[in-house]
Amino acid sequence: MHIFNLFISSIFIFALAIPSGAQIIVQGTVTDSLDTPIPNVNIYATGPDSTTIQAYDYSNNRGAFSLALKLCKPYLLHVSSLGYEKRIIKIPAQTIPDTLVKNFTLRKEVQQLKELVVEAEQRRAIITKKDTTIFIAESFLQGDEVNVEDILKMLPGITVDSQGRIKANGKTVTKVLIGGDDLFGYNYSLLTKNFTADAIETVSIYDHYQENEALKGISNSEETVLNLGLKEEFKIDFFGTASGYYDLDKNYQVDGNIVSITKKFKGYLFESANNIGDNPVGNIYNLLQSGSSLPFQSSTALGSNIDSSPFIGTSTYRVSRLDQEQYLNNQTSFHALSGIYNPTEKLEIKGVGYFLPANRRINQEFITTYDPSVNLPDLTEQENTQKHIDAWLGKLTGKYTFSQNSNLKYEGDFNSLPETQQTNQFFRNTPLQTRLQTNKKVWNQYLGYTRKLANGKAYRIRSRYKNSSTDQNFRVNQTLADGPFDSDTAAAPLIQQTESDGSYIGTDFKYWSRKPNSLFSIRVGGEWQGFKLKNFVANQPGFTDARFWNRYRSFSTLSYRQTLFQHLEIYGNLTGNYVWNNTNLQADIDDQLFYVSPKIGLKYQLGKRQEIQLQYAYNQDIPNIKTLFKGKRLTSYRSINIGTNHFSLTPSNNLSVSYRYGNWQDDFVANAFFNYSSSDKNYTTATTITPTYNFGTFRIVQDQDILTSRLGIDQFLNFMQSNLAIEYNFSKIDYTSFFNNTANDIHSNSHTLSTFIRTAFIGALNAAAGVDYSLSNTQNKTSNENNNYQYFGGFLSSNLDIGEKFSAKAEYQYYQIESAGSYSFVNATLKYKLIKDKLTLYLDARNILDETLFQTISLGSYSDFKRQNKLNPRYILVGLKVNIR
Repeated sequence: MHIFNLFISSIFIFALAIPSGAQIIVQGTVTDSLDTPIPNVNIYATGPDSTTIQAYDYSNNRGAFSLALKLCKPYLLHVSSLGYEKRIIKIPAQTIPDTLVKNFTLRKEVQQLKELVVEAEQRRAIITKKDTTIFIAESFLQGDEVNVEDILKMLPGITVDSQGRIKANGKTVTKVLIGGDDLFGYNYSLLTKNFTADAIETVSIYDHYQENEALKGISNSEETVLNLGLKEEFKIDFFGTASGYYDLDKNYQVDGNIVSITKKFKGYLFESANNIGDNPVGNIYNLLQSGSSLPFQSSTALGSNIDSSPFIGTSTYRVSRLDQEQYLNNQTSFHALSGIYNPTEKLEIKGVGYFLPANRRINQEFITTYDPSVNLPDLTEQENTQKHIDAWLGKLTGKYTFSQNSNLKYEGDFNSLPETQQTNQFFRNTPLQTRLQTNKKVWNQYLGYTRKLANGKAYRIRSRYKNSSTDQNFRVNQTLADGPFDSDTAAAPLIQQTESDGSYIGTDFKYWSRKPNSLFSIRVGGEWQGFKLKNFVANQPGFTDARFWNRYRSFSTLSYRQTLFQHLEIYGNLTGNYVWNNTNLQADIDDQLFYVSPKIGLKYQLGKRQEIQLQYAYNQDIPNIKTLFKGKRLTSYRSINIGTNHFSLTPSNNLSVSYRYGNWQDDFVANAFFNYSSSDKNYTTATTITPTYNFGTFRIVQDQDILTSRLGIDQFLNFMQSNLAIEYNFSKIDYTSFFNNTANDIHSNSHTLSTFIRTAFIGALNAAAGVDYSLSNTQNKTSNENNNYQYFGGFLSSNLDIGEKFSAKAEYQYYQIESAGSYSFVNATLKYKLIKDKLTLYLDARNILDETLFQTISLGSYSDFKRQNKLNPRYILVGLKVNIR
């Protein structure tokens, strides 16, 4: 059946892609003043207003190019290459098919680009210099992009996951700037999912980004960020877009943004509302994070590990591999206002606030098949969950620049995520109702002063106060039989109240000294971390407890980096930690602890196109308070966890290797990454399974090994102006798992292969296709059980321009999941430009094949878990988009 669906949908897609009407061919050569052919010249045709690109090509090694244009329309032909003067000529409207020969001679031009070196041969409008890469956005677009995220998905080497997180050549992107300004930090999906694509001219990648001007050229940074450059015509007092979609079944989606850019002020207003499952902010739980306290930033952040994670999980009910619009029944609105104000040249003030009320509903069925050694019957559960969220955030940043050598920065934010979750469910044919109320708040204040000294020296002083608190009220209408509550007198309903609180006060001082081939730094500081946990269940003393843990730490880090032979760089650092503990936890924690964490590495460049980096680190981590909280607590309506009184540092060895071949502007780019982690001691959960309840206790296990590797390839196919991307991921983990008082030796590995190819500017037709394949294996060496899991998915899409006013897009998605069936989805959009660059009409059809259910499989060390989701039915929306400028 799935083959039939694939065949029918393929016909449907490519029926839209049949070219209409005859064409004229414009061809010729591009040479310099000495008649030498110039390769990789950008040649593209636009309408008379120089806005929408109608056709695109690059000159080959002989300087030749060829474009196909439609009849009866005038064009402007643009010929440009970095280092040469740009040429623009008119192509009059042609009424009969013909071949026009247009040869060009370009004169050299000296260009001054700030902080950029432009290489002689450029392809696909990419500008590079060492750590900076600039993509000219229009060179990669298909014409149907709505927001910034749609643009990023088209760029080679850049990936965007379902929650809006971005990677560039395998490196995690920590920020997305707009015009060089950072408003949202790690919560950049607020920007990429809501800002209009029409305004973007360039996308820049900074591989070693340093936000602090006083530290540029001195400190070393491994942070990767993106910067969005606006078109000149959008650097105005006011512009925006507004769109709305609706159908007769009361499905709707409304989006809008208004932007104002003046000399002293930049303001952004985002509005969104829908009931079709669209999430305008990505993962809302990332909104509670502060962009200045990410563990992977090069400069160690203060307070990065302070949190108040709840006992009962509150994450969204995501369905792997599916877009939320296909399964989430919701009613969401989003309101965000942000601005940047420069009252003087030295003072910059940034502010952002948002409010996200949402009502979400999801219907699921779960089937758990246990390992025969567990000796339990299979378990079937049904859940109908409704969740109400009122997330909001306020952030204020102020920066005063005394001079190019010194600045003072303040950053403060307050985040709140209250939510209520109600679930009607069936557990082994027993009806249950649960209600969970969670209120999480984060209060974060930061102050830092930086000064650059003479001769490549600088210092920085920072302080931070942070508090994170989570309160939960969990109610179950009745307790299950054969559990810990059977012999007690507690009356239904069962109510658990928990409080979790983490506080932080810290300060540090860091000094850098850079010489031509070396960098030395020293960092010293102190901090206090306070944790509190409370749990209360009426008439249940085993479920009622309150504990605290105060931890004081002083630390110092010595770092050194040396460049040898211009191409080889070695580095290392050594951190010493001295900790004092004050707690009423039952765990036997030493009053005082001292431990060290070393790291060494090297980076070697083989010419301009190859780089290899090797790094080893030895870490020792302190367990969190939840692990050492001995009191019992519910973590779901049928799961109970108990902490341990065994305290231990958990040492681990970490070895990583990365390799890069090629640069962004090359036809071929490859990236490889390898990481091996080995833990001598590690905390794990020992699970006891009964027909009703699961009981988990923490234990210390020995020898856990994790291996992960990645290979990414990006190949440009010049003959069809296409990018072919291939990515292979492999992971392997060996660990000990405890269930039903038995230690099990588990070996698990997975392989994932993804391919993606797209075309751009091939006449009126653009197409994209991709395939995902994964194979997982979990082997229980103790019970001799072996589980395998396979997944195959693919998509095929085409975008067709039918004249200047009509365009059509269709997409087919196919999923085949072992033991869970195969599924096909078709979506299509028809667009009509009623008033050019002003008003556009849309017809948007979703889930045309009307799939109603979707199943996924996950493998555990002692069970297989199948989840079945009810999907949103087929619907067709009629939409209208207005450009305001």
